[in-house]
Amino acid sequence: MKGDAMERTLSEINKTPDVVGSCIVAEDGILVASDFNSEIDSEVIGALVSSVIRAAKLAIQKMDYGDIRSFMLEAKKIKLFFAKTRVGYLVVITNADANLGLIRVEVKNAVKKLDGLGL
Repeated sequence: MKGDAMERTLSEINKTPDVVGSCIVAEDGILVASDFNSEIDSEVIGALVSSVIRAAKLAIQKMDYGDIRSFMLEAKKIKLFFAKTRVGYLVVITNADANLGLIRVEVKNAVKKLDGLGL
């Protein structure tokens, strides 16, 4: 039941213009849920996302700035949005020209939904 709610939340955020996929990765790197188009290998993305999150967490800890809430990674062809939830990290992948404000609002709303699931 909770898995269904997570899948619905990912499906909803994927309806946002320029979003190409999303997933939830647990703190230990396990892919909890994913909704990617057929061009993206969710298992590969899960492992890569886990590496990025570990590196970001280590950097923030070393600087003693507290816990990560969210961050964005921008490349030439895509943007990745990361946001901490009660079950791990929500990761949203977009095209490079995605509207940052819109995506941030959608990510924030998705985090509220995921945190409200009582997981």
